[in-house]
Amino acid sequence: MTQLQSQRRPAMRALLGLAAGLLLAAAAGAKTLWGFTPFPYDFTPEAVTRTNEIVRDNSSIYALHLDDGLPWEAVMEGKPFPKKVQKDWDDWARNIPAGRPVYLAITPLAKDRKSLAPSHGDKGSEDAPWSVKFADLDDKKIKKAFTEYARRAVAQFKPTYLNIGIEAGEMASREPKKWRKFEELYRHVYAELKRDNPNLKIGISFGLQSLMKPDVAERVKSLVDASDYIGISFYPSNGEFGEKFGDPALAPREEGWRQPFDWLKRYAGNKPIAICETGYGTQDAEIKSFKIKMRGDNNLQAAYVREMAQYAARDNWLFVIWFLPVDYDKLYERMGGSKSAGNEANLLWRNIGFFDGNVNPKPGWEEWKRAVGGKVGGEPPKPTAAAEPPKPGKPQREKAAPSVGAAPTEIGFSSERQLFQAGPGTRASLDGDAMLWKIDYKGDDWAWAYRELGTSVPATARRMHLRYKSDRDGAVFVQIEENDGEAWFLMLEPSKDWKDVDVNLSNLQVDPNKRKDGVLQPDRLSKLTIADAAARDRKARGERRIWLSRWIID
Repeated sequence: MTQLQSQRRPAMRALLGLAAGLLLAAAAGAKTLWGFTPFPYDFTPEAVTRTNEIVRDNSSIYALHLDDGLPWEAVMEGKPFPKKVQKDWDDWARNIPAGRPVYLAITPLAKDRKSLAPSHGDKGSEDAPWSVKFADLDDKKIKKAFTEYARRAVAQFKPTYLNIGIEAGEMASREPKKWRKFEELYRHVYAELKRDNPNLKIGISFGLQSLMKPDVAERVKSLVDASDYIGISFYPSNGEFGEKFGDPALAPREEGWRQPFDWLKRYAGNKPIAICETGYGTQDAEIKSFKIKMRGDNNLQAAYVREMAQYAARDNWLFVIWFLPVDYDKLYERMGGSKSAGNEANLLWRNIGFFDGNVNPKPGWEEWKRAVGGKVGGEPPKPTAAAEPPKPGKPQREKAAPSVGAAPTEIGFSSERQLFQAGPGTRASLDGDAMLWKIDYKGDDWAWAYRELGTSVPATARRMHLRYKSDRDGAVFVQIEENDGEAWFLMLEPSKDWKDVDVNLSNLQVDPNKRKDGVLQPDRLSKLTIADAAARDRKARGERRIWLSRWIID
């Protein structure tokens, strides 16, 4: 998110400096540092000033989150930064209170966490140069450019803690084939920076919800071990959003953070933990494009901060960064509100502040101040159930031994959360206990829809069951995919009457273009795709309706 800073009057600077000194003295007994990113709730000077006051007076670490791209051309050619970039950096550096530790987060990636960051300059964020846009993450020029950018950032902001990959760990979940290349980039930059800054603590951040996937935890473990800390991004009130990307579901209410934090302690072992960004929403939010509704709660936000402070004390966390102090209701409306199609994702963080849009404090604010001041007592509550961390070592692909009583996995369709994400020219909706998939044949390509499973299939699963019908003839392609990309498929031949398919998973055909070892591992299944090739193969026109119901794997 874009960060705005403002100049202060000398008198205000003196008062803020005094307040910051008193706060640091009060927090001297607290091991964990607490801070915010200075993201303002509006673009007005008053909002920027008020945000900076809250950040300065109520934190013990200063956080900078630079996530708007890189001045690629400047760092590749050894030129000065564009004037706007350098001015922003100078303003941010001036706002750091004297003596305050700094957490600095930078990244070579775009906000999709899988492609290279855009160029950032006097005109804002634009397309990266051709030499960057189509380069691999481990390309020599990318390594050189990002190393130079990181060096300049360290020299300017003098951080105690540096994150050189904001949520880069998400790549291990969403684009696992790219992970090795990112890891090579990371290790190169880490080594170069450590040579000149041996005391600098360097790491990257992982989304905790996706990190809890066993294959992801295994894939990134060697890089976690090679880093100075394990950085975490976690928004427990937004758990349903993570599920849309195949992350494991979070338990309701307090268990939604208790179980993950206990899991994190076991996974991290002796590696220091840092919560690089977090928050908890206090208002309901509906993300229509993802068909999810997330529940917010003032009291749960307060409970989250209170218990988080207990976990921090128990597990000696390095620092906690709450992403923003004030709800940005005004900024959201200024950007177009719900009428702006590209604004919807901003609902995820709109109301995670400790102050509402009119800067009135919420119950969680008192808990935050207690945490910053080190006034935390008691052990965190024990979760009712917590997953065991994956064991280090090479992932195993052998068939699991049979077990008794494993519950079947329901694919759908009893709720909108189970609907597939429809591709271009198609729509998915509930029709009773079925998903109705409508296809509008206008082009000459495949029609498709997909769904990340978002839940674990039992390792003992052996069969797939499905009811289906269609108002037009034509085969429907069904593909199931493992988290390493290996895929299997079958073809359905629907009619106007309901049909049932009951197939052994071992009888599915492996996709020769995605074959790995040819062994279908049910507990590694992560994605389902349905497709219709009629427009491509038979140049179909008009509309087709396909119903899918009672889809389970057991």
